[in-house]
Amino acid sequence: MFRALDKYCRHKIGFISFDDLNLPQWLKAVGLLRNLAHAFALPTLLARHPTADAIFVREFLTLPLLLASPLLLHFRRRALFVLIHNVQMAHLRSRDRLALRFLFRLGFRFVALETDAGIRELGVDFHNDQLLVLPLCWPATAEIQSRPRNSAKVIIGIVGRLRPEKNVLQLLAILATLRQTMRPNIDIMVGCDSPEILRQAGALGLKCVDTTTDDTYHAALDSIDILVVNYDRSRYFYRTSGVIANAGFRGVVVVCPDYPAFRTQVSTPVPVGATFRSFNDIELAINQAAALIPDIVSASSAFQSHRDPEKLAPRLDAWLDEFHRNV
Repeated sequence: MFRALDKYCRHKIGFISFDDLNLPQWLKAVGLLRNLAHAFALPTLLARHPTADAIFVREFLTLPLLLASPLLLHFRRRALFVLIHNVQMAHLRSRDRLALRFLFRLGFRFVALETDAGIRELGVDFHNDQLLVLPLCWPATAEIQSRPRNSAKVIIGIVGRLRPEKNVLQLLAILATLRQTMRPNIDIMVGCDSPEILRQAGALGLKCVDTTTDDTYHAALDSIDILVVNYDRSRYFYRTSGVIANAGFRGVVVVCPDYPAFRTQVSTPVPVGATFRSFNDIELAINQAAALIPDIVSASSAFQSHRDPEKLAPRLDAWLDEFHRNV
């Protein structure tokens, strides 16, 4: 998304990530050394963009960044560190919380995706030019899913790379039970890359699709009407979901936990999903989501438009202009 912004911004935009750093295999195998190497290599990576007005930095760890901060003070005006898991970890661990607060105090600048709720709830003091809030945008124009959707016959799906923190096994059992108690015009499909999860889903009588490849993942997502996610609160309460974004852009309605970032994703600028606070609310949320299906094409269009990099570029330009005026 940040490379796409460069296409439309008046300012010159750079982008770096963990993948830009070529580390020897022995160093990659040692997590602590790998993370420190990445942080201390950031000055070299940032220097590759000498003419950029803003350089987005993705996939950084907060504590290693603080340790390397003396080497990065020169880049504070241009580097924008994208907060993904960092805010969540700051709420979980005191060392990450203190490191993030100290980085703000040192004058470093950050980008929050969809909402700044997690930062504000930490009680971090910062200037307006230190935190930019952007929606999780689509890097290219997305076509709205043209497959006719019928709210009278709903396909509910669990789709994605289902790591343990996504709590999929609990969700499988709940949806299998709901299939028996809710209206009979519901089908449930599980698409993932885990043979064990697919086996357990099959044992519950659910339709299974192996989504190991990107093509099969996208096809599975396109084939459903409602996506249900149940990500762990301790890992996702303050972070966005790429699968939710993918669903919203495709015209797939979303049912997800009522977490701040998720809530913003499925309600801004118009509802493309419903949230639940406990398993007792999932049936209600699914019914609310089903009610959105008849209008989801227009809602998805608004969802895309709000996250179009061409339309976000003026916001970024204005924020950068304001910063340079105040320096």
